[in-house]
Amino acid sequence: MLGEKAAFAFGLRHHGAASVINGSATADNLEQLLKLGEFTAQAKHPAELVLADHSVRYSATDRTDMSELQLLADAAKRGIFQNASIDNSGLNLTLGNQVPAAAEQETHVWLEQHEAFDEAMPYKLFSAGYEVLAEGWVGGKKPESLIPRPVVLPDNVTSWPQDPSAPWCAEGDVDIALGTSDAAAGSRYLPVFAKNTSAGPCALRSYPQIAFLNADGDAQPDVQLQPEPGILLERVTIPAGEAVISTLEWNAMSTSLDPDETVALGIAAARGMTPVELAPAFDGQPTTLDILDGARITQSPWVQARDGWTVPSGAFAQQSPARPRP
Repeated sequence: MLGEKAAFAFGLRHHGAASVINGSATADNLEQLLKLGEFTAQAKHPAELVLADHSVRYSATDRTDMSELQLLADAAKRGIFQNASIDNSGLNLTLGNQVPAAAEQETHVWLEQHEAFDEAMPYKLFSAGYEVLAEGWVGGKKPESLIPRPVVLPDNVTSWPQDPSAPWCAEGDVDIALGTSDAAAGSRYLPVFAKNTSAGPCALRSYPQIAFLNADGDAQPDVQLQPEPGILLERVTIPAGEAVISTLEWNAMSTSLDPDETVALGIAAARGMTPVELAPAFDGQPTTLDILDGARITQSPWVQARDGWTVPSGAFAQQSPARPRP
């Protein structure tokens, strides 16, 4: 193994590397960097390739892809970036201190119109002060998991008839209920249900509108609700007496430094409807959620059903009101 590493390091020096340290090869210019890339690609050996001024860095964990390295070289030649790198997080570009005002938009267009790679690659464009200015996917190609598609119903669920003549659900047509929160590997999950209480079918095509409230009844600041990638927002016709589901997911948040937890949720089935305020519960007792200031929450649209989630019996029985305010 040691002999293999030594031979690879010698090969890097032989192909123009200014220095080689622990699998990282430094090149004095872009031409040398590309030559080193060709060598590592042919050798099928991962390596970190860096320009001597550290303005360009390519880190391949399993192989060198010359089309990716060429993109970095093209970025450097544009003369507007102080840093350009590709690693496990994707492509990261940082603009210089003095660049044309149009540089941000031009870079975004350039990357979106670039030829997509075999594997989708995300990119982020940063200002000189490392503020995220734009992000997306090179060539506009997203991973298959992020392309919105109709939700896949569980095997034992028959799709409801999608009656195009069914009216949209009005405010008095649906009751809202909370399920029980769950946790796994640092993630949190909470289902929300909307039951059609009208005499006939009605339809929703929306995400539930949710405010996360602390013990003072104030909305948690800077909470972002983001659509769940991969699920297409569709019209769902709810038969009378049936309920749809939307699922929420967020990362566990520490309450040791910020004990201002969420004690209630204000939920409306769609925009324009009056929200109802419900308290989360566990084993029939009110509980709190570690949704704090700055939380990022992914939510699905209303759908008929999802694998692993069912409407619990008694979900639409007497719901826990928000706990009394101090």
